[in-house]
Amino acid sequence: MARAGCGTGKTLGAYNWGKQYAVGGKLFFCYPTTVTSTEGFLDYVHDEISSVLLHSRADVDLELATTGEEAEAGDSQEDELAKKLESFQTWGTKVSICTVDTVLGLQQCNRRPLYCFPAIAQAAFVFDEVHCYDERLFGGLLRFLEVVKAPILLMSASFLPWQLDAIKKAVGEPIEIIHGPKELEKLPRYRFNLVDTPNWQRVEQELTNKGKVLWVCNQVGTAINVYQEAKSRGLNAVLYHSRYRYEDRVKHHRAVIHAFKPEAPLTFWLKWYIAIQNKQTVEVEKLNVWWCISFISHVICGLPVL
Repeated sequence: MARAGCGTGKTLGAYNWGKQYAVGGKLFFCYPTTVTSTEGFLDYVHDEISSVLLHSRADVDLELATTGEEAEAGDSQEDELAKKLESFQTWGTKVSICTVDTVLGLQQCNRRPLYCFPAIAQAAFVFDEVHCYDERLFGGLLRFLEVVKAPILLMSASFLPWQLDAIKKAVGEPIEIIHGPKELEKLPRYRFNLVDTPNWQRVEQELTNKGKVLWVCNQVGTAINVYQEAKSRGLNAVLYHSRYRYEDRVKHHRAVIHAFKPEAPLTFWLKWYIAIQNKQTVEVEKLNVWWCISFISHVICGLPVL
């Protein structure tokens, strides 16, 4: 198990782990979402090693990421023949980057993992962002740990005590927990400033100082309103929320990733984002929709996870 914060090198460490435990076999690197799977594929293994990206929208993500051209994604069911052919690629590739259901779905006899079984049967596994799993998915992971005796690495920035206890019980043997470097874990990451009204002067000052701003809203409508205000002030703003068509959302996602690269123009990015994890309850009506947290770009670690 690897327990370390964002930006401490967990992913690179996982691939070094794979060099030891996946020798002569395969490596399945499992992410909780299609977005993180795609970013993990593009950032670490694409054109670097024999690899394949596996999730329901992989073709659209890769086409838009490489060519920028629009593709029709829709929400229709996958073509069965295409699913088979895509799954068969795992037989000949060294590394498979996938959503976690590609592996855990084997326990429910889902078709894709069944097609991938010859590769899964000789693989080592990395499960990233385990803290994002809901109760059902985490239960599937525990069952997988009980049944499958293969090299497995679990990674998260925030394993909860009850999760650690459940994992140890499922594995049934001592588990090594690797922590991030203390000198990085203890570095101050954020400076918080609670305000009741939008602080546009602070936003504009941040951009003037060659910084970049991430503005998180708890409602899509609020994000749109703030975006419109930013545009009216002449700011280079990017809006990103969940109500775009999938192919358009992928385009906006790529624009955001590009905007936070060092050579990109100064950018003001708005995001609608609420995370309800680990059985915690968020009472939306108690959230101040004008809470604004701005970050200088170099302190934003793990941006694709957001």
